[in-house]
Amino acid sequence: MANKREKERNRQINEGINNLHKIIHLKEWEKPTVANILKVAALYIEFLREKIGRPDCFEEILSDAQLNTKLQKEFTEWRLQREVKDLPKSN
Repeated sequence: MANKREKERNRQINEGINNLHKIIHLKEWEKPTVANILKVAALYIEFLREKIGRPDCFEEILSDAQLNTKLQKEFTEWRLQREVKDLPKSN
């Protein structure tokens, strides 16, 4: 009985990870490991929190597909800006 519950729990976790992977779109060089998916999902949540805090957040009305495309583009740009900001400064 416990084995059956554990299998169902693992199935649900894997399904959740797969759903996150579909939403966050890893960079092409990032391996789709559970750790990477969760790390990027946390970054995406941080990005969305910052975006919601801006007054121009929802100026235009978009379909779900348009909004997803726009958010993915902005998230990619946001991640690049963070990575550039975090680069070691040369002397």
